[in-house]
Amino acid sequence: TEADAQFSTYPDATILLRKSRFSVLSEGSYWLGPEPDKPLSGGYRKTPTLPRVVMWAEVKDKVTGATMYVANSHFDPNSPSQEISAVEMMKRLPEDKDTRRHAIITGDFNVAPKRDAFKTLTAAQADGVQFGESHDLAAKTAVVHNDATEPAYDPAERIDHIFVGPAWSVTQWRVDMRRFGPNNRYPSDHFLIVADMEAKP
Repeated sequence: TEADAQFSTYPDATILLRKSRFSVLSEGSYWLGPEPDKPLSGGYRKTPTLPRVVMWAEVKDKVTGATMYVANSHFDPNSPSQEISAVEMMKRLPEDKDTRRHAIITGDFNVAPKRDAFKTLTAAQADGVQFGESHDLAAKTAVVHNDATEPAYDPAERIDHIFVGPAWSVTQWRVDMRRFGPNNRYPSDHFLIVADMEAKP
């Protein structure tokens, strides 16, 4: 559509997969607005907001044989958009329980752990499946940096998250706070986060 063409290279919620490891079974997107299936449906406030999209895919792990659901998004930085977006995301999870158990959902959610939207994303579902946040599940956490002393990082205020289903264990979580270039600058207004995970037996 013409609306889609405006965002033909829309990078805000990209999913990258290693083709040698995963095959895509199905994929799609929806918008975080009053009409989620209408391209560029924007926000849940009367004042204009940027359109926000969720990209998702169901993929098969060629090594373990598991079917996984992966999704990425960028929630609007206001309320009630964050809370409604979290409800919409949970409503659109796949029906298959095992696929949800292997889910990985990432993004800039613009919500700290104390917020209601975070609690919605990590609440127990009707059949008992419950997502955890990778930082909270990690056996080890680390701040990666190249400063003379470790920079301050408050995990209670983090707004970028990697949520995982109960089929995963998280061996390590880290935030990358390195600076680069002649002006010693961060490459983004957000810090890169990484979670190392292993499928549970």
